[in-house]
Amino acid sequence: ITRMTQSIPDLKRDFNLATHRPPGWREGYFTNQYDHRLRYGHAPATGSDRRGTIVLTHGYGEFIDQYYLAIQDYQRMGFDVWAMDHYGFG
Repeated sequence: ITRMTQSIPDLKRDFNLATHRPPGWREGYFTNQYDHRLRYGHAPATGSDRRGTIVLTHGYGEFIDQYYLAIQDYQRMGFDVWAMDHYGFG
């Protein structure tokens, strides 16, 4: 019988990564044609091999802060990431 081992998640590390802004994160606001103020963010690639740009759009009822872990993963893979909150979120 083969015994499978699973790695134990480091919840403290994962929480810190998920709640801290990605490296180089910058955010701002712009106003659309309806005078609504919308938040956006940009995180530059951190990998040595730049591969391109990702535009992250979130689902209904969410905001870009919930995607900090995914953004950090994309950065490490060499992607710049741009994200924007939909009107009424963030």
